[in-house]
Amino acid sequence: NAISIIMTWLIGILIGTAFGFVCLLHRKASKFPRVLSNNQSLRQDLLNKCPTLSKPYQAPFWCLQGQIHTIASLQLIPHASVRYQRDILNTEDGGVIALDWHSCSPDNESSDVVIVLPGLTGTSRSGYVCGLVRRAGRLGYTTVVFNQRGTAGVPHLTARSYSCADVGDLCDVIDYVCEKRPQGRTMLVGFSLGAVLIANYLATRSRANEKPRVVGALAVSPVWNCQASHRSLENFVNRMVFNRPMARQLVRKMRKFDREIYKHIDVDLSRIGKRISTLREYEEEFLYKSMGYGSLQSFYEEANIDTKVELFNQVPLLAINAADDPFSPIENISMLETIGVNDKNQLISVVTHTGGHIGFLQGCRPWKGDSWVVDLFQEFSSFLFTEESK
Repeated sequence: NAISIIMTWLIGILIGTAFGFVCLLHRKASKFPRVLSNNQSLRQDLLNKCPTLSKPYQAPFWCLQGQIHTIASLQLIPHASVRYQRDILNTEDGGVIALDWHSCSPDNESSDVVIVLPGLTGTSRSGYVCGLVRRAGRLGYTTVVFNQRGTAGVPHLTARSYSCADVGDLCDVIDYVCEKRPQGRTMLVGFSLGAVLIANYLATRSRANEKPRVVGALAVSPVWNCQASHRSLENFVNRMVFNRPMARQLVRKMRKFDREIYKHIDVDLSRIGKRISTLREYEEEFLYKSMGYGSLQSFYEEANIDTKVELFNQVPLLAINAADDPFSPIENISMLETIGVNDKNQLISVVTHTGGHIGFLQGCRPWKGDSWVVDLFQEFSSFLFTEESK
């Protein structure tokens, strides 16, 4: 009898402790996102039109660490089958770009257009891309996924590769899409490398005093500073989990390139593949040379966007980062606080307490629904297209 009573008490204490621990984690998983902007009028308009930003972001209670969140998002977000119609864009220098179109009403030529830019190793088949494309289709938008040259099954025909610094291909894609859908308005959505590319496109247009052909942009998990990102990715855990696998994936792709096209520049594909084991080494040994930059430092100066905040002054740019993003350290996210009040600045930076890199899972069973970013995209796209129509 005494033993049974003691066991019952112990079991009750264990269950109560476990329940309390889960409740504590659940509470810790729910926090309001920080919304930073030096344009207070734009910030308030956005908060009014995007209620997701005024509510706590509820991350899975079992996924409150950046590396785990990033891995979980890659494994749990389903690679749903989305039907695309492929369009091939040939560039002036002989490159080939695959544009994958998706629309629930393809005959509606006046529908608004969303151009989506995947990350460094992503394509139109990546899970995070498919989730956003499905939601855009339900909203009546036409989506165009911009697969970088030499990816998504198209051949790599030029020495020039792709990077977050060179906006030439993106300009060609935007012009091409706007010419095919002249009656619709266009916005950009980018993930990781695609997000940085969008920011550099807007900065380039501002510097040239040219109006961009888009009404706004959503940048998910942009890397604000390449060198800071490399320092974060080269600690032991990040190096093993993210850095080396991504570098190896890029090397496998490079081995399929035609070596003849690199003879006129200082790139030996047969040798550099053996010397690349990190993303920094990929940039040092191959990328900046193939892109035509004189030095690695000049490439970084062109790629980094933390020094270009003042140039985001033409159309709204909503940038979303997580405080535990292993690719983009938190100290490089709060740069808005350094430039003072500026009513012309169009950058709004949203920082969540967790979310990893392109993760932003929500709820206890995130595989059952869309990510937090997809919900925010629905509200932000409505905000952009509504404001443009006024």
